[in-house]
Amino acid sequence: MFLYLAPLNRFSNHVYRHLILKRKADFVFTELIRIQDLHRSEDKIKYFKEDLNKTIFQIGISNKQEIDIALKAFSHAKELNINMDCPMSSMKDTCGAMLRNEPLMDELTEYFAKQCKKVKILSSVKIRLGTDENNIQIEKYLDMFEKNSIDKVYIHARPLRYTYLRPALLDPLKSLKKYTFPIIISGDVDNYISAKKITEIIDCDIMIGRAAFMNPFLFEEIKDRENLTEGPYDPINKDRNIIKTPDSSYMTDKKKDFIREYRRLAEKENITINLTLLFKGLSSKDGYLI
Repeated sequence: MFLYLAPLNRFSNHVYRHLILKRKADFVFTELIRIQDLHRSEDKIKYFKEDLNKTIFQIGISNKQEIDIALKAFSHAKELNINMDCPMSSMKDTCGAMLRNEPLMDELTEYFAKQCKKVKILSSVKIRLGTDENNIQIEKYLDMFEKNSIDKVYIHARPLRYTYLRPALLDPLKSLKKYTFPIIISGDVDNYISAKKITEIIDCDIMIGRAAFMNPFLFEEIKDRENLTEGPYDPINKDRNIIKTPDSSYMTDKKKDFIREYRRLAEKENITINLTLLFKGLSSKDGYLI
């Protein structure tokens, strides 16, 4: 089972990715890079040379011309990924909007796969189950991608308009057939048990988003089959590096050391970092004094 760090704007910068690869993640995503804003995305396209083969560059596109621009800009990439699942209103002309425009999705994925093959870059797509929970179309999407020779597909196990406060929808995965491309699933993975729950439903690899930005040791714990707590998605209470007492909660020295390392390397790389998720679940402000 390969483990992927999902893209998350303002969090999945090249420094965090680098540190997570050192802690047993197999592959990592850049933040979403909208090709129409490429000239303003300098920090998003940064990477460490030694991480290149394990870095997936995620793009937001709306036409063939932007695909051509992306292939030139990321000619060094081993894998290029089109985001088709971002629900943000600012992405209404790209990304998640393609779920409502299947002819455009078909046209662009066919062109994308062909152009990527010409330059020996893996083509991949990140998608959701459908536009809403009453319109699950994942099999239709996957059939389209197979027809168009896409190399890999990442599925966020939620429809487009579906709050994170509700559990991921795993039932639609049970009926999926075996496709020519590998499938990677994301949705409420916070330890080995929750990852295994998905891989027992479908032969797949696992992508982890929010929980991996709260717990930087999550990939290690899954690979080593540690942290076997049962129960619903709850990355804070399953984080063994948050110590809870009746009156407060605080982080272990191990997590403090990670944040210190993260801050030092970010300062060296001259980037601004967001520590909000790493401090999530703390009742004490001691963490902010690291």
